[in-house]
Amino acid sequence: MSHDDVIDHLAGIRPGSPLARIRLQRPDAREHAQRSFLALLEPDEPGQLRLVDRYAVAGFVALLHDASTERSRASAFYLELLADEA
Repeated sequence: MSHDDVIDHLAGIRPGSPLARIRLQRPDAREHAQRSFLALLEPDEPGQLRLVDRYAVAGFVALLHDASTERSRASAFYLELLADEA
């Protein structure tokens, strides 16, 4: 699954918004965050840890952080990736 910018997606940052404009001023940070997501969760060669396992861990961790609140955008995102892969 391809995501142009996972942080924008997870944070609900709309193109052209003040926060989007601020993030565009830090292209290196933006690129490195996206590459980190790809390296950890969607590598070209997943190796012994399948994508479904990666998404399951990400979803679990996101749900742990949601313990005192309703389901977050992050947990919904990772659980959707998990459902798509499973």
